[in-house]
Amino acid sequence: MGSDREHDRGWEERPGGVGGKAVVVASLAVFLAGLAGLLWYFSATGETAADVIGQYRPRFAEMREKLRWVAEKLPPPGSVAGDSLPAGLDPKPLCDVRRGGNNTAFLMAEQCADPDRAPQPTGEFDLDLHANEFLVHVRWAGDKSPLAGGGKDSPAKDVARRMEESLRYAYLVVSRPVRFDPPRAQGIEAFTGGDLDLEVFLVDLPRERVIGSFRRSFRPGPDVMHRFLTRNREHTPPVLEGYAHADVLGQATAEVLRTLRRGTGGTFVTSPVADDAPPP
Repeated sequence: MGSDREHDRGWEERPGGVGGKAVVVASLAVFLAGLAGLLWYFSATGETAADVIGQYRPRFAEMREKLRWVAEKLPPPGSVAGDSLPAGLDPKPLCDVRRGGNNTAFLMAEQCADPDRAPQPTGEFDLDLHANEFLVHVRWAGDKSPLAGGGKDSPAKDVARRMEESLRYAYLVVSRPVRFDPPRAQGIEAFTGGDLDLEVFLVDLPRERVIGSFRRSFRPGPDVMHRFLTRNREHTPPVLEGYAHADVLGQATAEVLRTLRRGTGGTFVTSPVADDAPPP
């Protein structure tokens, strides 16, 4: 798929790194941080989070349908042959956790089909770039909402404003592995696998239309085994597999963000601590 025109022809209008433990811990930390953030911006107004989220359920049900449509209408796996990101977008894509401001969300293709789905930490590839609250809000308003007990009953502050912002996102970056061979430890001093073939699509979310794409391949670095043995106290097969997986994830994250910046001229800073931002 080498041009926007080719994207349009394939789009139909519808009616209407770290070790293995660190990967798991990081995912848990992201979830807890999101929950903590929820409690932080609730205040005693009389209206609860459950009240506000309930009001938004119909609109986020429409968003779920929109995401399912995006997943169904992606080009066939392996069809992306070159870079075709548009440079003249208005507004420019924006995802900046350091300075604030978002109009772009990141999802895996499987999460478009089912936003409640949680990929396996090392057996599946998840770019895991949920720097904003888009996916959080989609999940809150769903039938399998992770909020329970005190979370839902907490007084609301600016929940409505934040959920409105998520509903107004202009772009969606959808990543889809064409092939991922998870790393498999051979003892504690060798492993096989780890190769990743990744397609990335830029979607005009309001119009539910692919407007650009690119494809990249990754594999664990040649020195990953040496770094694992010298930097980790625990030398076990699961930790080795997690370390190799994280090495590929780090490469993919950096390259995806670089390509998006270069191709669209947009701003993509997805971590408040990692150096994934361009030089000032």
